[in-house]
Amino acid sequence: MNQQAAPKKTRTTGEVVGVVAESKAGEFSFRGSLFSGSIEEEFTQFKGGFGAAAGVGYNLPLFYQTGSVHLDYLFNNGNASNNALEPYDHVVSLWHQGNVGPFGLGVDLTWGHGLNSRPAVFGVTVLPSYVFAKNVVRKGDALQAALRYQFAVSDGNNGLQLQQRYEQDVVPGGFGDRYHAIYAGLNYLIFGDRFKIMTGAEYSVMHDAANDGGKFNGWTYYAGLRVYF
Repeated sequence: MNQQAAPKKTRTTGEVVGVVAESKAGEFSFRGSLFSGSIEEEFTQFKGGFGAAAGVGYNLPLFYQTGSVHLDYLFNNGNASNNALEPYDHVVSLWHQGNVGPFGLGVDLTWGHGLNSRPAVFGVTVLPSYVFAKNVVRKGDALQAALRYQFAVSDGNNGLQLQQRYEQDVVPGGFGDRYHAIYAGLNYLIFGDRFKIMTGAEYSVMHDAANDGGKFNGWTYYAGLRVYF
């Protein structure tokens, strides 16, 4: 969800530059970060202000074998040249991840306060997954089925924007006030979640109460390789 304008066609690294610190104490975990508010083709020149994030986690299995709950906060100082954190200055996320045997379930609640009269938004994501086969090609790999449901609503018209990949290719800009999406996919975990092949399809709907061209109803298909170390 980006600023209320046509999506920018800029070549970028897709990452921000900053520092991160993490720590653990018993059942608690802590993390904090400070980073540039601008994404540039090369190393940032820090022209977009700055952002900061802080979070705390606690080992809380609930009714799972293992699990943890987390509370995260993101601050954006609102610099006009910001292109990494727009269009929100305060974002709070409360989420839990639990696992029991091959089954996992993640639930996330997120609230964001908009900049420049952008309406506040609230969203819910539910992500169950199930590993149904192991050691398929090599020792340690796995096949995993994943399902995801997302719901988001804004406190006013045009507070939400369609995803740049690839819904905005159909409806440029694509602003609305209520969004639903459901995704089903199959993952081949080569090295857990750090190195995997992902395929899937998503059906999404954007409601546009303002009736100014942001309505969307359609399918998106995905296939890709994810690497994270």
